[in-house]
Amino acid sequence: MTVLSARIKHRLVDLIGVIALVDMAARTVLLDVEEVVPHGADIGELLYDLSLAYVGAWIFNHLVVVRPRRESLRRIYEVERRNLDAIAGSGDAVIGLLARAAGMPASDEVPTLEQVRAMCSAIPANGEDGERLIRWGPPHDYATWLQSLHALSRRALGYHDRVVGAYGLMDVPLVALLRAAAESSFHQQVAFAEAAPLQANASLGHLAEPIYQYWWHCQSVRIFLRESVDPLLGLSV
Repeated sequence: MTVLSARIKHRLVDLIGVIALVDMAARTVLLDVEEVVPHGADIGELLYDLSLAYVGAWIFNHLVVVRPRRESLRRIYEVERRNLDAIAGSGDAVIGLLARAAGMPASDEVPTLEQVRAMCSAIPANGEDGERLIRWGPPHDYATWLQSLHALSRRALGYHDRVVGAYGLMDVPLVALLRAAAESSFHQQVAFAEAAPLQANASLGHLAEPIYQYWWHCQSVRIFLRESVDPLLGLSV
């Protein structure tokens, strides 16, 4: 179930509850009104009984299911929020690394697939001067951009490993998004590219699409956190 369909379902349940309350109020007001429609009183009695049953079920569901579930979600998200934020931000970290390795300025704009391809094409893979070294970790600690990219991949998978035990307590749509990010072909292809010897002047364009798709997976996690988790934690702006 997508985030949108889940929200529509919840809103629809609440809307029907409001309609049921209105029907109950309307019947109370119309008790002393002369019947105009044949069998109108019988129909009204039936609708009243249905509305009463629905309101009772709605109150029971809210007190016994919805409120405890929201409290459970709130507690688990408070515990796992740092790891979830790290997963959501790992896509931006990958794009930022690409920009640095390609010698391009960092940008806050949403990247396109063509821009990611241009970054990959601009990075020396294994030319005469060797792979481009970039600063990684403490001062004077350098690594090739592929080593750094693989390190980002392993770090993101480490965050996934920390939250996987809580999957059964989280929203199903969020779990689906987390799985998509963890199972992205980006991780396998980056690990292979970092481990396998590259030919001179080899093209790295084949990494562009997996990187771009992984970035979108991470962005989807970020959107869910902003739209569904932040309000639950009282963090909405």
